Amino acid sequence: MAALPTSPARIGPTLALRALAVIKGRRLGPATAEAAVAALTEDLAPIDNTQASAKMRLHLQSVLTRRALAEARARSSGQTRIA
Repeated sequence: MAALPTSPARIGPTLALRALAVIKGRRLGPATAEAAVAALTEDLAPIDNTQASAKMRLHLQSVLTRRALAEARARSSGQTRIA
């Protein structure tokens, strides 16, 4: 299973363990994706700086997580790519 990439306060990727626990063994539907996104707030501690606020970084990670899970769902059902 692929890890969900994150943008943590420290340098380098962080494995979003709570989000991973939410999706493990469940169908990748919209409800599962939203539960995983909600778990990101417990997994991540993004920084504030002049490039982006912590709130914006968490929002972007939420968007990317939704997209990644939608792509995984599409691939698992035989679709090649989502729009």
